[in-house]
Amino acid sequence: MITSAGIRTLGEFLVNNVSHGQYRIGSQWHNVEVFQTKQTSNDQVIIYLNLDDTVSGTISGKRLIQQDGTVFDEQPENISKPRTKGLLLAFRYRLREVEDEI
Repeated sequence: MITSAGIRTLGEFLVNNVSHGQYRIGSQWHNVEVFQTKQTSNDQVIIYLNLDDTVSGTISGKRLIQQDGTVFDEQPENISKPRTKGLLLAFRYRLREVEDEI
């Protein structure tokens, strides 16, 4: 069975493999730095992207980009973002071992 230390290592690997995030307004993708990462309860990893007051419009997608430039995760969104408020976009992952049924 994978240990809690092994789960933490997998979480750290995931976080360290992400270069940056992107959000889509219209047909255009925009780069944004990872704002914060958390590993909770030894099995959940949360990666946050912060869109500040320089961003406004309808956010129609979000994604994480790996160190090698490829897309790690892409998710649709439908959020109206006014210029007067910030917005945190979150990616949540649960890390766990899965037993094979052979």
